[in-house]
Amino acid sequence: AHRGPDFQNYWYDNNIKTALYHTRLSIIDESTNGNQPMFSSNESMIIVYNGEIYNFPEIKKDLQNKGIQFKSNSDTEVILESISYYGIFNTVKKLDGMFSFCLFDIKKNKLFLVRDSVGIKPLYWGKQNNLLIFASELKTIQKFKQFNLNIDNQIIKSYLKYGYIPSPYSIFKDIYKLKPGTILEFDSNNNIK
Repeated sequence: AHRGPDFQNYWYDNNIKTALYHTRLSIIDESTNGNQPMFSSNESMIIVYNGEIYNFPEIKKDLQNKGIQFKSNSDTEVILESISYYGIFNTVKKLDGMFSFCLFDIKKNKLFLVRDSVGIKPLYWGKQNNLLIFASELKTIQKFKQFNLNIDNQIIKSYLKYGYIPSPYSIFKDIYKLKPGTILEFDSNNNIK
């Protein structure tokens, strides 16, 4: 909650056992139209996003020229509509900014975790059994009681030797930092594609 005091919301689908939570800090568009989780206009995708896209006005103008209408002035909606039009891989190539986000493709039942090429915005993820979890902070993952967190002693040795924990590892077993410039795709069984 400390990272975004303006709005908190979630989306949950019991049939596919998927939930997305978001805490918002309103900067570009302070209206409720920028709230997240946010659906694409065709309702086939939903996103939770953290960051800032510097060239979103140019991408938005391009999409408007193709007939796409927007209900907000948020860069979140621009990312979402661009992915809906161009696809996730082509859209991420267009984005100039600092960001991490999760996109859930409802029709294809696929989840994507994405981080900018410099890695400014953090994104941690982990998988145990058939449970996939992700968050922008380890503190959030620690509160999720269904996920067993154990300190990784090998990583402690690495930390003591180098003074930091190298990507993709974290202090916990089964929890990883998404490497900068990565798009991680999960299928309906939470397998990495």
